[in-house]
Amino acid sequence: TASPTTFQNDPYFGESQSTLVSRGADGRLLYRGYSNQVGDTNSNGYVQGGATNMVPDFSTAGYMECDVPIPFVPAAVVLYPNNDGADDAARIQAAIDSVGTLSFDAEGFRGAVLLKAGTYYVDAAGGLLVPYSGVVIRGEGS
Repeated sequence: TASPTTFQNDPYFGESQSTLVSRGADGRLLYRGYSNQVGDTNSNGYVQGGATNMVPDFSTAGYMECDVPIPFVPAAVVLYPNNDGADDAARIQAAIDSVGTLSFDAEGFRGAVLLKAGTYYVDAAGGLLVPYSGVVIRGEGS
């Protein structure tokens, strides 16, 4: 059985309940469909009378549908920022490719490329490619 979800002390809406999203007996959110009223229009101005819609459910977005903690994968390659403003894409791609040649461990990981704290520049046109399973790219933080 589901009960309406109450958002208490919400800085924007105060205390409110939703009829579209509720908490199930297992604690997970349940989403209900709803229909537009005849005459409602979408962003392009087309009438969508009677269309069934659903609030997007992002509750399982993330590693293993957020059911298990993110594993710690040891760093196989550690990179430091250049601090010269030059494009770092080639260095990072070489590190990804290097880790991609390693064997899988028992959990199915090859290793991580650890980007030490700092600023890295990657040309948006070239980008980075990770064509390998089991390769993690992890930043150290600020």
